[in-house]
Amino acid sequence: MKEYNIYTNYEFFGEWWQPNNKRNKFYGKLEYITNDNLCRLTIISKKIITDPNYDLDCINGINSIGDKITLFNCFIRSGPKSSHRLKSKSYEYEISVDLLIIGKHYKSFDDLNFSKCYIYFSGYNDFIRKHGFNTKSFKDGKCQISYEPVEDICIFENSNYKINICFEHKHNVTSPHFSCENAYIKQDVCFCISCKDKGEYTFFREEYIKLKNFLTFCLNETIYYDYLIFYEKNNDTESLKLLSIYYAKKKYKQKFKNPLTKFFTLKDIESGIIKYSSWLNLYKKQNTAIKKYFSIIGFEKYYVEDEFILLVQCFEDFYRHTESFTQFQDDEIIHDERITEIFENIPENHITWLKKKLNFSNEINLAKRLKNILKEFLILYSTLYSNKDKRKRIASKITNTRNYLIHASTRKEPIIKMIVEYYDCNCLLKSIIKAIILLNLGLNKEIINDVMYRCPHFKRLLYFERNKS
Repeated sequence: MKEYNIYTNYEFFGEWWQPNNKRNKFYGKLEYITNDNLCRLTIISKKIITDPNYDLDCINGINSIGDKITLFNCFIRSGPKSSHRLKSKSYEYEISVDLLIIGKHYKSFDDLNFSKCYIYFSGYNDFIRKHGFNTKSFKDGKCQISYEPVEDICIFENSNYKINICFEHKHNVTSPHFSCENAYIKQDVCFCISCKDKGEYTFFREEYIKLKNFLTFCLNETIYYDYLIFYEKNNDTESLKLLSIYYAKKKYKQKFKNPLTKFFTLKDIESGIIKYSSWLNLYKKQNTAIKKYFSIIGFEKYYVEDEFILLVQCFEDFYRHTESFTQFQDDEIIHDERITEIFENIPENHITWLKKKLNFSNEINLAKRLKNILKEFLILYSTLYSNKDKRKRIASKITNTRNYLIHASTRKEPIIKMIVEYYDCNCLLKSIIKAIILLNLGLNKEIINDVMYRCPHFKRLLYFERNKS
């Protein structure tokens, strides 16, 4: 089968049909256009499609070179249009496609069950090769470089599935110009998710997103994938390639910007300094918060005010579900007794209204949460907010701006007026959220302080604080 990847535009000419109606075949062209995030099928039919349901679900096809193709989530965008390309009367339909699978025909989405999936991330080969991943452990203060192929590394395993980092080494033949027998010229790095039994496509997609976000967090850069390769059986030699417009967000090959800003390397994952199992536990405990965070950093076109509001909401969500932080102003029993006493002394017709208003009356407000978190990481933020007054000022500034933007504030003008001030507040909130994530992953304060000095948002705040006139 021909090599395909998500960053290349393709045109497939061939025959197309619905799985439940193989006799009624259409001729047409499938276009996969990454620049426009578009996958569309233009078919030519001699009959008008009279079915009022425009959602076709699944379409099978064979292109001109014989590759089997399955299209999912298909929807008729336009048509019928009279076509003058053929002498006989015919009609043209344009169909949008969400998911494209090359290599096999499927009848429905439920049939997408796989045993193994290989994920190739864009730019990851160069990153692994250039920045010390092939070094052995330190000995006598010196770093030994390994010229032997790195073995596959298991980063997670349970009773249902496991995740490996795979190193595929390709080498050239023996050459008189080299003293060694084989000279390694290329190293393909990928991640393999393999199930003990077959898993649905949705399972692999969810695990891919968790893995992608984990690597994004470790490297401090949003990463994207080139392509996925699926195997229906662990010992199967026939692979299936999946191209999805959902993932096609980058128009170019990724190059990692700055290796000095990465939080963790492969060696840290291998040695257990950061564990992937802790990352999965974090997803279970703070699912909504972590999804909010990565949706913010994965989208680069927010206005600073919109990003500010989303970061504040994300911070409160993380804080609320972090066990080590105080979540209530008073003891819950004392607060319940206070509420009961209030209800006993008000008219019955006001109780329902008051209950709704007092649902979250014992929660700590935003300003106090910010002051608590800055105090929690006092050593880390000592250069920026060295005393209690500075911590109080920045907490009030963020709280009052949030109230102005979201609630019906009585202020005529916001406290933050300059874009650069918004940007600094956003950098502070991002650095705080990252520190909370590191704390939830089980790292101690010393490691967190050391790691956070590599955070680009925190480094920006430090730079401008130290260079103030």
